[in-house]
Amino acid sequence: MPGSRRTRSLPPPIGVVVNAADGNAPEAADALESLGQTYWYPLHAYIRRCGYRPEDAQDLTQSFFARLHFDHALLNSPTFYRIAAP
Repeated sequence: MPGSRRTRSLPPPIGVVVNAADGNAPEAADALESLGQTYWYPLHAYIRRCGYRPEDAQDLTQSFFARLHFDHALLNSPTFYRIAAP
């Protein structure tokens, strides 16, 4: 995902978030991948605008998605569902 650019980021369908939040679901890995593909660049760009160097922004972005992968509580938060709501 580093190097991929998106001109516009749209919220994922709520089903993607629900599947990603259920770490035991067979679709969880694909759902997390979809969230990463959708949000990697916008999150990285936001971190860069906050003043972080490119290498640090990349590390922080990757850490965020690693946390999503290993800590499904974040995906179960109401905030994440507001992001995903159309």
